[in-house]
Amino acid sequence: MLKNRTPSCGGLKSSVRRLAPDTQAQFPSLPIRAMRGMRNIIAHDYGEVDLELVWKTATADLPVLIETLERDFETRGPEEV
Repeated sequence: MLKNRTPSCGGLKSSVRRLAPDTQAQFPSLPIRAMRGMRNIIAHDYGEVDLELVWKTATADLPVLIETLERDFETRGPEEV
């Protein structure tokens, strides 16, 4: 089941990489390295996947992250991101 979901993790990595350095600096609480790390663990099957942590991230943390970034992107425009 989890393996069927891994292609969507690739989008997360590329999205995180596309964040401009000033955008990353504006959100110092964003766990950029942890986001990349979780994606790598899931996508490349490195080590054991903590399914509870993945579920919490997907259901609680990710919606807040998306809302925060969308608000910022709307005010600055796509060329600045």
